[in-house]
Amino acid sequence: MIACETAAPQRSPAERIAVVSGSCSPVTDRQIGFAVEHGFAETGLDAVALLQGDAETSAVRDVVDGAVKQLKAGKSVILHTSRGPDDPRIAAVREEMRRRSDASSTAEILGGRLGRILRELIERTQLRRVAVTGGDTGGYVARQLGVEGLELAAPVAPGSPLCRIHAAEGDEAMDGKEIAFKGGQVGRADYLVRVRDGDGDGPKT
Repeated sequence: MIACETAAPQRSPAERIAVVSGSCSPVTDRQIGFAVEHGFAETGLDAVALLQGDAETSAVRDVVDGAVKQLKAGKSVILHTSRGPDDPRIAAVREEMRRRSDASSTAEILGGRLGRILRELIERTQLRRVAVTGGDTGGYVARQLGVEGLELAAPVAPGSPLCRIHAAEGDEAMDGKEIAFKGGQVGRADYLVRVRDGDGDGPKT
């Protein structure tokens, strides 16, 4: 993971954010549930279709297009490949990976696909702030976003602050956007709400 440089924290809220999650942690599951209780919309992605490189299937496209509509309407969204360790998609992913002949890891493939989805959401809705959950997938998401450096914007949880992206020269769609990378076991239940709301008066309902 690319380390944040130090800068003066800015703790303003965002009207809406997008989250992509590749974590199967129960901690992340609780955070997604808390976020949904406080105004986020969630949608499950077809993880096997993503592994197969079939991100243009109607099921995946419908999810992405639906997220774009919700973001344009001012609603925060979470797109995930699992909800906790008992999600049946995990077993399906393991079976798909057993059938594959290449040496790529699950995190590498899903992280790359999630990164492309997140980039599309940013480009289509001009999002200012996003979040990524899943320590193994986060680095691969960062590659798809063209992250060359990160600057601290505000603390959220130890090891998982809100940062500002320094992107490749000419990548105006990504440069200056705010992003939080969170490992699966990190943060309180309100982590994603705090990423959205900053240091406001509390969770939006």
